[in-house]
Amino acid sequence: MKKVLTFLAILVGIILLLAVTRKPWGGVYSTGYQMGEIHKIGTDGLWGIASGECSTLMGEKSSEVVDGRGTEDEKKINPREASMRKSDVKKYEKYQGGMGVVEYKQYRFGGWFWNTDYAVQDMYKTDPNIPLETVEIPPDGKRGTFDDFGRVVKVSYKGNVKGTTEAILQIGREGSNFLAISIADERMAEAAIKYLKSGKLADFSYSKKVIAGIHDTNLRLFRLSVKHD
Repeated sequence: MKKVLTFLAILVGIILLLAVTRKPWGGVYSTGYQMGEIHKIGTDGLWGIASGECSTLMGEKSSEVVDGRGTEDEKKINPREASMRKSDVKKYEKYQGGMGVVEYKQYRFGGWFWNTDYAVQDMYKTDPNIPLETVEIPPDGKRGTFDDFGRVVKVSYKGNVKGTTEAILQIGREGSNFLAISIADERMAEAAIKYLKSGKLADFSYSKKVIAGIHDTNLRLFRLSVKHD
């Protein structure tokens, strides 16, 4: 009986230690950036094991978007949610209600008592004064090229073996029309992150491939430029 109680005491101690540290584990699956209205920052959970949580409505004046609503494959596209240490809430709550950028790491398993497996690394306001250049590479796709405008609202580098860069574009000046797209060029990926951090409208061109390959989509971003009214 004494051994059982000792074992239980050790087990409870380990659980409490994990609850206090709330460290994510299992390795990093992706790193990235998301931009939009930081509309919620706060704590969630019981005192002592509560976590910090934030929610970002991507882009300008967007609303909730759910893919496969009402099915077992239902997935929330917007807003994007991420977790943080409870102690970081006070540090970042000044950004609530404004346009901002969230840098994150996605872990294979989130911290104990976190709501998500996304961990906030940093948060700051968008900066329209970031210098932006037109970046263009040869289009890669045999099913046509397309032009549109909007904002780069998410960029991530993800993958288990060979990573890929994936992005989400907000189509138009505002609203909840989002386009998932892949980026196969490092220079284009760096440019997309700068456009995201600026929060500015951009003209963009993309091509369509027959198959997605190792990427998430069969769309490839090949041109970005500042939109001039």
